[in-house]
Amino acid sequence: MSDRDLAGKVAVVTGATGGIGQAICHELAAAGAALVVHGHRQVETAEQLVLELRQAGAGAIRLCGDLTKPAAATQVIDATVEAFGGIDLLINNAGVTLGGIGVEEISTEDWLAVTDINLHSVFYLCRAAIPALRNRGGGSIVNVASNIVNSLPGGSA
Repeated sequence: MSDRDLAGKVAVVTGATGGIGQAICHELAAAGAALVVHGHRQVETAEQLVLELRQAGAGAIRLCGDLTKPAAATQVIDATVEAFGGIDLLINNAGVTLGGIGVEEISTEDWLAVTDINLHSVFYLCRAAIPALRNRGGGSIVNVASNIVNSLPGGSA
C-alpha cells in the first residue's frame, strides 16, 4: 500500500498487462488514482485487470491501440481526458526485447520494431500528454525500462 495520496488523480499506464504494469496499476489504485489500462495485444488480460481495479474501488477503463502510431497515442490521451477530465500521470511501461539475441543477429525489421515500441511510442505519448498535463497544473511522466520484457509478436524474437 502506498503512503502517497493520489485521490482525484488520473494515471495512464502502458504495458499494463505485464507483471510490472499490473503491479503499477494496483499500487496507483491503492493510492487512490483512477487508471487507464493500456493493453494492445493482451485484451483479455487488460479487461481482467480493469475488473480487479474496479472491484477494489478504483475508477478504471481499458484503452487499446498501436502506440507506435502517433494517432493512436493521441487517441489514448484524448480518450483519457474525455473519460476522466484530464491526466496527471503518464507511465510509459510498454516495451519489448529481442530476448538475448546478439546485435550481429538482429534483423533491421526487428530492430525497427523494438525502437518503435520502446522509443517512438514514448515520444508520441509524451508529446500528446504534455498539454493535458499542463491543463491540470502539471503532472508526472515516468518512463520504465527493463531488460526483461515480452518478446516481439509472431515469435520472431
